[in-house]
Amino acid sequence: MLLIHWTKHKNTSDILKNGIRPKRRTSELDEKKVIKGIWCYPFTRNKSLNNNWKSNLKVWRQDLSNFNGIVFKLEDSDFPIYAGEFAAVGSFPEKSKYSSKEEFSKVYGKYFSPKEYGFELNKETLEEGGLDYQDFEIIIPNRIDPKRIIKVIKDRKTLANKMYKS
Repeated sequence: MLLIHWTKHKNTSDILKNGIRPKRRTSELDEKKVIKGIWCYPFTRNKSLNNNWKSNLKVWRQDLSNFNGIVFKLEDSDFPIYAGEFAAVGSFPEKSKYSSKEEFSKVYGKYFSPKEYGFELNKETLEEGGLDYQDFEIIIPNRIDPKRIIKVIKDRKTLANKMYKS
């Protein structure tokens, strides 16, 4: 499964050099619970769905910065992970924890149809309304090595590029 991690444009060169490092966030319901990880989302062949989280981040953070998407593959070494609807993962991380790829696949495997370069949404389960792909997130507690990065999806051109091109 391919995942996408959205980051500010200015962080991209550092990530390509050093990888993606986990950040700490407190649980929305209990400030004593701290989740450390890399927040990412399933990468699909649907451009609108991929860009949904980028748009949400801009709105929620009230930040009009450019965000780039870092695409990488989920591997066995990434487990345990937290996965599910983003509000549930943030509020109840212990209920959203999956220790292995097999455990994760038992719960969510039916929603994704694997392909060679990522995954397609399973149209049958999408029509059933079993999973809201726009709200689905995965938190990986381990660092992602830069060698694992498959590609970078760039946001619109930066303001500096626009000024110098004029």
